[in-house]
Amino acid sequence: MGSNRSIAGCYSFLFFLIIPTSIIILSDATDTLLPSQSLSDGQTLISANKTFEFGFFSPSNSSNRYVGIWYHKVPQQTVVWVANRDNPLSDTSGLLTFNKYGDLILLDGMKSSFKVAINFGTHNASVNILDSGNLILRSLANSSMIVWQSFDDPTDTFLPGMKLGLIGQQNRLLTSWKSYDDPARGDFSFGLNPTGEQQVFIWKRGMIFSTCRALNGEIFNTSDSNTEFKFAHEQDGEYFSYSVKEDSAVVRFIMSTSSQLQQLRWLESEETWTILFREPPLSCSEHNLCGAFGVCNELRPSICECLPGFQPAAPQDWFNGRRDGRCFRNNSLQCESGEKPDRFLKVPHINYSNADDADKLDASSAEECESACSRNCSCTAFAFSTGCLLWQGDLTNLVQIDGAGDSTVGTLYIRLAAADLQGKKGKLLPIVASVTVAITLVLCCLLVYTLWTRRHRGRGIKRFQEQKSLLFSLSNDVSFEIGESERVAVFLSFHFSEIEKGQLGDGQEIAVKRLSTSSGQGLIEFRNEIILIAKLQHRNLAWQLWKEGRWSELMDPSLGDGCAAGEVSRCIHVALMCVQENAGDRPKISDVITMLSSDNVALPGPKQPAFFFTVTTITEADHSSNLDIDCSLNYMTITNSEGR
Repeated sequence: MGSNRSIAGCYSFLFFLIIPTSIIILSDATDTLLPSQSLSDGQTLISANKTFEFGFFSPSNSSNRYVGIWYHKVPQQTVVWVANRDNPLSDTSGLLTFNKYGDLILLDGMKSSFKVAINFGTHNASVNILDSGNLILRSLANSSMIVWQSFDDPTDTFLPGMKLGLIGQQNRLLTSWKSYDDPARGDFSFGLNPTGEQQVFIWKRGMIFSTCRALNGEIFNTSDSNTEFKFAHEQDGEYFSYSVKEDSAVVRFIMSTSSQLQQLRWLESEETWTILFREPPLSCSEHNLCGAFGVCNELRPSICECLPGFQPAAPQDWFNGRRDGRCFRNNSLQCESGEKPDRFLKVPHINYSNADDADKLDASSAEECESACSRNCSCTAFAFSTGCLLWQGDLTNLVQIDGAGDSTVGTLYIRLAAADLQGKKGKLLPIVASVTVAITLVLCCLLVYTLWTRRHRGRGIKRFQEQKSLLFSLSNDVSFEIGESERVAVFLSFHFSEIEKGQLGDGQEIAVKRLSTSSGQGLIEFRNEIILIAKLQHRNLAWQLWKEGRWSELMDPSLGDGCAAGEVSRCIHVALMCVQENAGDRPKISDVITMLSSDNVALPGPKQPAFFFTVTTITEADHSSNLDIDCSLNYMTITNSEGR
């Protein structure tokens, strides 16, 4: 028994001797990995100011594990560098550690290794993630000695301070991801002309795809004045780089999978990336730019859109220039099941002369062509002009041209499930009915008011004694007082009310709507009008949201997924057309009903909405003189209507 205890004690002593020289798993958040430490999947290094993070990650819709760098403060995972882009791990068994040569290596569950950072010149080095997004390997004995850095081996992202160009024997390039979900080397690369001329290229699979602007001081024609570019010619080569004047700005360039070099900036208030620059511009001449069941239209803000009855898997990716995927049906076709017959929807102005894989059929009429497609469950679309064209499977390489008179443009009929078409009519019918009823009520009110004013013309009005101070107490105990001077009146059609300058108890100046003394409107009616106006001041009633492509924010959250995005967009589009500043640009009510009840009508882009407030400054004397003006007594609030 005694000898066993002695042996156990020896083993314990030996264990504690081994610990200091063995691998120690990192436990606390830090920006440094020491030679005695390792980083397992789930642990990360975070830069000193918490700008960038280094560790293991998986792209969206992928289970593979990669080692990379991403923004720590940006809620959307945005990867800027990938170590093992062509060598992913299949599980979470990965471990980052140092080998005996001081290299940072990646071990998988089978103990196979991949070199992440190669140590040149020293065996005692640490790994640090900097606030610039640069991962460095440097000597512990001399912290200024950097033996390796990720900036020397870029992937698809160009960060401030990074150098691209001919340095030593290397031409540092950006190379796109293979797809949005796969960081492997893609088809497109961006960098300096290898002949040494001050020019940058985009290559596609090694062949020149696009020649960008010459580097004459300004590298790119970017709209961001916050970015400064630099071209340098030094002994070991020539390169270009850039810096950002505003320290807080989060800016990056990427070589995208869509063949474009893009400059993006993070908008913290909207929690999204906005594109500041693209080179080259997208063109519908690129084959199948928008993918299956997508339509290319160069006149639209988003060059690609899905056909009616389809939606992209990730709309935000399309806006950011990523069109790797395809459009998916909202509802499956019912042809084979026979539950409900599929129907065909007319899509005008489609140039299908270059559309892929169309079969020609000898048919004498459009009806005969439709019948042939309807009988074949594999037929997804047809067109009839000089002959009958049938498509089976995916529709690709479709281009829409908004102009008329083009002989290559025709109408495409796409096959949709009955639910897609019935849903549109069923949901639009209440809207059309509501608009019709509302217009009828307005016309009736105008008629009643006209008859009423004729009957009571010439009668006096009941006058109100002007109060020098009017105090309103609201339901939330907020009170304000209207002063006796500096009053500004906004005269509407019938002088029902005035807007005056007021002040809250804490000194904040406000605008106050006040019932005019020349109005016969009662306190209850006036209060109801105030409540209605307050409800209309919704933060999302903004023309700006439509211009920025964020019209979906206008939807009431209570609608949820009950309405198709295309229907909501069309309703908002028509509504904005109805409030354009020039009355001649506004559609007639008959046109509005047609626009809402049919997707086949092409809608022009809406113009800036109108605002018709006339502001007049009045004095106290002017206001007093207005009290003696005879005018008709009004018992209801009416908006003045003028004919076009």
